[in-house]
Amino acid sequence: MKIKKIISYLVVAILIVILASTMFSKFILKTELIKVFDYAFLVVLTGSMEPNIHTGELIIIREQNNYEVGDVITYKDKENNYITHRIIYKIDDNFVTKGDNNNMKDDAINIKQIEGKLLFHSKEVGFFVLYLLKPLTVIYIVALLIYENYFNKAKKDQLLEETNNKKKVAKKKETKKKSTKKESKGKSTKKVKETKKSGVKDENKK
Repeated sequence: MKIKKIISYLVVAILIVILASTMFSKFILKTELIKVFDYAFLVVLTGSMEPNIHTGELIIIREQNNYEVGDVITYKDKENNYITHRIIYKIDDNFVTKGDNNNMKDDAINIKQIEGKLLFHSKEVGFFVLYLLKPLTVIYIVALLIYENYFNKAKKDQLLEETNNKKKVAKKKETKKKSTKKESKGKSTKKVKETKKSGVKDENKK
């Protein structure tokens, strides 16, 4: 039970951090890019990097000091869209990228436009994270876990206490019932003995 409680506390803490990061990114920084401890999470919306990265995959990126040819990076274009493509060549602090599945290369970008280098991608968790990172979903999960761990637990403890009290009362009644039966049996035995003694005395008189 202690391990289960610790795990649930950790999950709540992680979700609160994600929620705080999401709210900070959306309302303070005014960006769709969600960052948690310098790591950013995105879901790929196009097939420009197929067959290596598919539509719907989760990608995790992190900002680097240097980027090299061959690195898959995410950058913000002039229209404020996030693009995840591969660097095909660089000139000083300027880079040219291209999607693995595209025929045309992209316009040159500056290092300041780059949000980070690809560290991880997964199709399996992409759909899950896409909805998990939504503020309302995070709030709902946190509220559910808090309810389960505090309010629902209190109700369960109360019900358990009531059940135990009922059992105690039932046990007392049973004990009292047995005691009453024993006393009644004892009185009956005493009466029989007295009757027998009385019968013996009457026989002796005769």
